Amino acid sequence: MLLYGQGVILPLNFQIKNLKMESLTKERMGEIAVSLLKEDTKKKPAPLEKDLYNYIAEASKNTGISKEELKSFLLEILEGIYNQTLNTLKELDFETLKEKTRVGGFSNYKKN
Repeated sequence: MLLYGQGVILPLNFQIKNLKMESLTKERMGEIAVSLLKEDTKKKPAPLEKDLYNYIAEASKNTGISKEELKSFLLEILEGIYNQTLNTLKELDFETLKEKTRVGGFSNYKKN
């Protein structure tokens, strides 16, 4: 047996080809990547104006994707997240809001 990573034990003869994985189309991989990006972006603070240009310029240089395409992509991702956040804020009802916890934030909010 071989100890690998976070307490995962694999046999010494383990080969990656032994894994049975679902075959994904490039389109589905893109959908998954966008979903993961959205979830990750929700956890981060909103980017500042000056940071956006630097982020797009560096990403463009590293990936070969044009700045305009990256700008359009980020605009769609961020717009969706901010619209969702604004809608949640509009619907907040402080009379039914459970006591806010330090760890949970508004995660305890239950809409009637």
